[in-house]
Parts: sequence; C-alpha cells; structure tokens
Amino acid sequence: MAHTAPEYNPRIWNSSCNYTVQGIPASLFFARTNRTVDDPSLFEVDNATMFPLSPAYRAAPDMAVKACFGPGEQLNHTLVAAGIKMPCGYSVRGGQVRYWEENACRETITSNCYCYAINKVGWSGGYCMPGYRKEGDDVDFASCADAVSKIELDGAVPVSKKRVYSAEPPPGQHYIAMVLWPEGRDYHFFRRDADGSWSHKRGDTFVTNTYLNGSSLTDVEDTAILGAYKQFCGYFLVNPERHALTASYYAYQQSFVKRLAELEVQPGVRLDIVRLPHPSRGWAKFAYK
Repeated sequence: MAHTAPEYNPRIWNSSCNYTVQGIPASLFFARTNRTVDDPSLFEVDNATMFPLSPAYRAAPDMAVKACFGPGEQLNHTLVAAGIKMPCGYSVRGGQVRYWEENACRETITSNCYCYAINKVGWSGGYCMPGYRKEGDDVDFASCADAVSKIELDGAVPVSKKRVYSAEPPPGQHYIAMVLWPEGRDYHFFRRDADGSWSHKRGDTFVTNTYLNGSSLTDVEDTAILGAYKQFCGYFLVNPERHALTASYYAYQQSFVKRLAELEVQPGVRLDIVRLPHPSRGWAKFAYK
C-alpha cells in the first residue's frame, strides 16, 4: 500500500521575501518608542526604535537601526553570519527613508510547529495552539498529560511507537510526535514524512529534516534533537482534513508581522513585498544562529 504521509517539501514552507518600505519620515525611522514586552531579550525593549521591522537585539541592542546596512553599504553575508549585521538596509533622501529587509514570507512566519505537523500550509492569524478554542483559553502546558489532553481534543489519536515504525497510516492520515519543555510551559511537534524520516519547524523559522550537524532526523526521542524539550509525550495519528486547528492571536507575539500591519496604515508610507526565488542566505544565517 502506498504511503499516505506528506512528502517532505521545504520549498512549500521555506519562503523568503524582500520587504521594501518607502516614504518613512526620517523622524519616525530614527525615533524611539516606549514599547515593552514580557521578554525583552526576544522582542522590543524600552526605548527601542520602531524600525527596522525585525528586532536586532543580537547585533545592536542599544539602537536597532545600527544593525542594518546604512547608506552606501551593501549586504554582506559574512557580517550577518557573524551577528554583526542583519539582512536589512536603509537610505535617506529628502527627509524620508527607504528601508529594505530580507525575511521569511508571511506564510512561513505565521506557521508554527503544530501547523506544520498537521500539514496546514500558510495558516494565518497566529500560531496553531493545541486545544485552543477562543481568546483567553488556558494554554499552559505543565505536563505531558495536559498537552496530550489538548491535542486529543483537536482530534489526535495516541498510538504506539511500534505502530508508527511498522504500520502505514490510513489513507489521508499521518503520524506526529510531541515533546514538552515543562519549565517553559511550551510544546514542540515533529511530523513523520512519506520517506519514513521526521521533519519539524521551530516557530517562525524554516522547516528541516536534519539535526544541526546535517544528518537525517530519524529518532525524535534522541536527546540531541530534544534540547530543552526533554519530556517526550508520545506518538499520534492525525487526519489533517478533520483536525480542529485554531489560531491564537493572544499567544502569537511575532513583532515583525505586527510592525508590517502598522506600516500599512501609515500615511504616505508604501510597503512592497517581493518573493525571492531562493531562501534568503542572509536571513537564514541570522535566524538560525
């Protein structure tokens, strides 16, 4: 019988775009705001600049724009890979700024590990949340028992490891695996693909089917891939057509998407998005440091 699991196809998920913003008042581009978030190491910090579109805490936490390539500078992948610069740049003319950035396309940014595991491409509106039904629902994952109850509510069926590795899934269905980071109250999912290997997607980054050293991901219980997600919660059978996925705006705090929305309503500011023919080398090096 033919395998019904999804084919591993990173071209569908690993899309990069060039975001160009024109007509930004220089006073706005270089101004500081009073944005705050729960974890300033991940997103904006007090008195951070509104631009660039992505937080540059790794390269220049004192003023994000310093991490971009300024007027007359060209994109240098070596500097990006070293964490000195980001794949972004700007020029100033007549009191207005033209800004560009290479980043993942929106469908890549708004699809997390759960969306990917269920094989829902380009899920919009936020991250897919296990057991989530409406704003304000409890999304705490303190134990495997809590996490399993939530994905069962969505339609996942627990199965044994023996079945995953010895029996083909029914037509239109496939196997996934779930791990947990108890201290961080967070989860992660892997998907078993048609070739028998596993693949996954970390948050808003690209999908992969290898370990960091490049070898194939064949054992999702291997501590080398689990990292902080040290509790393995089990294997499950899912049916993408019947699985009840719900996106959470509340849980999804990706600042890049929020800033895009803010840009699009600024008077006189124009945002152009062009899909790149290949994944951005600069952005991938920055995102996976």
